[in-house]
Amino acid sequence: MKTEQTFNGQRPEEKVLEVVMKHPYILYPPALRVAVVVALAIGLMMYLPSWNMVAIIIIVVALIYLFRAIYCFKETILIITDQRLFIVQQKSFFRRKITEIDLYKILDMTSETKGFARTLLKYGDLIVRTAGSRDDGGLVIDNIPDPYSVEQRIANLEGMKK
Repeated sequence: MKTEQTFNGQRPEEKVLEVVMKHPYILYPPALRVAVVVALAIGLMMYLPSWNMVAIIIIVVALIYLFRAIYCFKETILIITDQRLFIVQQKSFFRRKITEIDLYKILDMTSETKGFARTLLKYGDLIVRTAGSRDDGGLVIDNIPDPYSVEQRIANLEGMKK
C-alpha cells in the first residue's frame, strides 16, 4: 500500500508528485579524502607512537567531515508538487536553505551535465529561472540524477502550461 508523502508547509490541496535526492556518487570524493587521511593517521600511529593522540584527533575530525557529507546528502532534496517546487539544501550541520517556487513563476529551466563522471553516471544540475529572481543565474539544484528528465517532468506539469 503506497502512502502519500507530506512535508511541513504543504498546502491543503497540494500533492507531492516526486522527491528527488542528490546522486549518491557525490559521496565518493569526501569518502576517498577521509580514507586517505585515516590511512595516513594510522601510519602516523604505527611509525610515531608518541603522536597517537594527534592521530586519533585527526581520525575523529575526518569522520566528522564524512558524517557531515552524508548528513548534507540525505537532507538535501527537491520536492516536486502539483503547485510548486520545494528545494531544501542542507549546507552544513547548522545551515539550511529552503526555497519554494510556484510553478507559474518559472520562466526557464536548463539542465546541465558537465564532465566525464557526470556524463557517465548521468547526473548534473538543474537551473531554474523565475520571474522576479534576485540573481541572473537562476536557482541551481546541483548533482541530481538525470536532470533533463526532471526538467521535462516539471515542464509537463499542469501549472507550467499557459
